[in-house]
Amino acid sequence: MRARIRNVWIILLPLLVLGLCGCSKYNSHYKAVGYVHSNGSMSFSEFDGVQVHTFDWDQEIAGHIRYTAKLEKGSATVYYDMDGTKREWFRVKAGDSIEGTGLDLKKGSIDILVETDEPCEEGRFTFEPIS
Repeated sequence: MRARIRNVWIILLPLLVLGLCGCSKYNSHYKAVGYVHSNGSMSFSEFDGVQVHTFDWDQEIAGHIRYTAKLEKGSATVYYDMDGTKREWFRVKAGDSIEGTGLDLKKGSIDILVETDEPCEEGRFTFEPIS
């Protein structure tokens, strides 16, 4: 009986550890005030750090990301990773308010990282996958 229980733990333990690890190789870490976020949007009174948004594109047809970005103070850089390489997408600085559509999505996962270059105030970022 003990051998059976031990064998079950040998099988379950690695699965539990893998289940606790995120699918993304990137982690969010930040200091923030008045911060509200979901996967695909973030707004804040004050923010300093990195927020990671991960999307799975499971459609056969290509897609794009519709985005908006606005900052009253500070500056931030937005990066993406679709193939294991982190690349710069665009930058936002104090007073900017931008929107657009970009990135050709293919089947798979994409990480979008919002990284502040300095403490930022009164900002909003949204990312929405579209076909």
